[in-house]
Amino acid sequence: MLLLTCSLGRTGAAGGILVQEWEDRSPATALAPQGMTYYVATTGRDSNPGTIAQPWRTVQKAANTLTAGDRGVKNLFWRWTMSKSLILCILILMLLGAPCRALPAASLDGAIYYVAVNEPGASDGNNGLSSTYQGGQDGPWLTIQRAANTMMAGDTTYVRAGTYYESGIIFAHSGVPGAPITLANYQSEEVVIDGSQSTDGDPGIGIVEGRGHYVIQGFTIHNVDVSGIATDANTTELFQNITIRDCILHDNGWSGIDLAAVDGFVVDNVHAYNNAYYGLDITGSADGTLSAANGVVRNSSFYNHTGDEGHGLAINQGHDITVSYSVAHHNTIHGFDVSDWPKYGELSCDITFERNFSYDNGVAGFAVNSDSHHVVYRNNVAWKNGAAWAGHGVASGFWCYEGCWHVAWVNNVSLENSDAGFWVEDQLGIYGTPGDNLLVFKNNIAYNNDPRGYAAALVIMGDNTWQVIATHNDWSVLPGYEVAVINQGAEYTPEAINNGAFQTGNISVDPQFVDPTGPDVHLQPGSPCIDAGVDVGLPYLGLAPDMGAFEFAPYQMYLPLVLQG
Repeated sequence: MLLLTCSLGRTGAAGGILVQEWEDRSPATALAPQGMTYYVATTGRDSNPGTIAQPWRTVQKAANTLTAGDRGVKNLFWRWTMSKSLILCILILMLLGAPCRALPAASLDGAIYYVAVNEPGASDGNNGLSSTYQGGQDGPWLTIQRAANTMMAGDTTYVRAGTYYESGIIFAHSGVPGAPITLANYQSEEVVIDGSQSTDGDPGIGIVEGRGHYVIQGFTIHNVDVSGIATDANTTELFQNITIRDCILHDNGWSGIDLAAVDGFVVDNVHAYNNAYYGLDITGSADGTLSAANGVVRNSSFYNHTGDEGHGLAINQGHDITVSYSVAHHNTIHGFDVSDWPKYGELSCDITFERNFSYDNGVAGFAVNSDSHHVVYRNNVAWKNGAAWAGHGVASGFWCYEGCWHVAWVNNVSLENSDAGFWVEDQLGIYGTPGDNLLVFKNNIAYNNDPRGYAAALVIMGDNTWQVIATHNDWSVLPGYEVAVINQGAEYTPEAINNGAFQTGNISVDPQFVDPTGPDVHLQPGSPCIDAGVDVGLPYLGLAPDMGAFEFAPYQMYLPLVLQG
């Protein structure tokens, strides 16, 4: 028997229950003292061994693997709210054997092709209709480019395991709405595209002007001269509907992924590291006339971009984009950046960052600049940014500079950064005409930032430049810090904040995290931040929302779940 843990006990506006990700707190330990322990995480891969360092991606993988006495454990960091009915549906689907992630579905009318570099008899002269060689011309192709040349709308190619020394792979045709062209690894086989033998200066997989409607899934791409996957920034037409998922991109000469002027994109479970400049660069066209738009980035990680301009994820001229459940760390500049570089196109706007973790970056964990506007940060954590290794001096967890307006920071945590937890510069209107000057801070926690002791929680520069709404936050500083907040010249001590001097509902006390050095920024029982927030339209438990990134859930309930392989 496998036990799925979830939390009950505090009811409130959510009307649901908080589901934790397979925590190792169940009595299953007593039931299976000799069993194996496996780990599942949204950032894992089913080809991994299922250890805590290399977890699986799907619960289905656990269901297929577990034997008597084994137990599955998922990481502890993120929690989310689900309704009881949704949980019941998920349990039923698991019991029925429904997979959490399957091969991408091919169009009913589309052809299915195969590529297999290690298959004896594989040839680009074959028909590509079989995954193994059957004789004559009945067998898989040898190169991915052969598939890219052939596929039409609705077609799918599955690439078998092996290393493909190719780059500059270009699709010859476009998909159409409802019938994309799909290029994917076969089942869970490991497929590597290695550009080390190419000197053409092309991306690993490139998408040229006027084309779109593609799904790219399940590849590791490295050693490419420029980016692992890229659209052509010199386009005069928007690219349409590109999905990239379950990919690893590392040690490429520019970015892991470079999405220029794409309208409609999904980046899901992508891990980019050790690329020269960016893990993921979302940008406009080279001439600034076209913007990236209507995109989703989720369950991904961007790290170890340590060149002079290394960023984790950058949105340089984009709008209507959501980034969630992702991690950025150990990048030279920012973990997550919103800008409008090269600063002659549309200002970036209508962007949401939700439940992301950014740490150990050389400058900010989360940066917004260049008059970007209508940006929302909620339920994110910034930890130990402004890292000394990068040589850029001190920096904040959340930083606005070179202009930003109509920005909201809601239910975030900023801790142990080398400058203030939240910092806003006094510049506005450098690159565009602001529609307002609104900044909103609600339900945030700043804790133990700026070891120099200068206004460690919140700094807003300027002389009445901003309309600031800052209510129900914990602006915490260490004992002995005289100033916790500076708001446009006005200084506030912790005592003054606790006495109501700085707007409504703000406090300056220890939030009592479970482990601030871990960090585990869930709240301990008795934390002064429990029920101390204000309703911002997000689900919550108890009498009022909590401050910080996670709602406090004190009680545990165990739902038995029998998974049969």
